[in-house]
Amino acid sequence: MTNEEAIRNITAYVYMECLNMPEQVIKALAMASKALERQIPKKPAYIKEHNVIYFDWRCPCCQREYANSSHGIAYCVDCGQAIDWSNAE
Repeated sequence: MTNEEAIRNITAYVYMECLNMPEQVIKALAMASKALERQIPKKPAYIKEHNVIYFDWRCPCCQREYANSSHGIAYCVDCGQAIDWSNAE
């Protein structure tokens, strides 16, 4: 099962069973879904401003700024978002 399939299954289960589940279970499933979403790699957001010297890209999830020397890191150190470097600029 892929992360995308797991997210769809969790979401469907929560919607079908939300009236019968304790709130803590619903919250736990939402946290699990969010964690799975962050495992799906997303492209970095490149900073285009000319006055920015040190930072050149941002995490697509939490917007943390990174320096050019950090190209190629697999995950954001703040939020854990997987970074997709395929076809990087």
